[in-house]
Amino acid sequence: AHELRTPVTTVKGYAQMLLRARARGGEDARTGQFLAAIDEATDRLRLLADDLLDVSRLRLGRLPLRRREADLAALARAAAARFVDGG
Repeated sequence: AHELRTPVTTVKGYAQMLLRARARGGEDARTGQFLAAIDEATDRLRLLADDLLDVSRLRLGRLPLRRREADLAALARAAAARFVDGG
């Protein structure tokens, strides 16, 4: 739920800022930044929705698992870097 709330909050916040700028009678200099943030957040929402659908398919047996060897140390480093970098 937290993973979904973050991009939803981002979209909502930037959309509200754009609406306030519009109500003031013009585009703010930051309008492009706001739209880019909304675009990024909606991409993240789409990916999260895809992940949820995949989990649902896995649980129903409609998406087969393809097992393969993996470098767990590299995966752990990549995951840690993602959180450190705010990714």
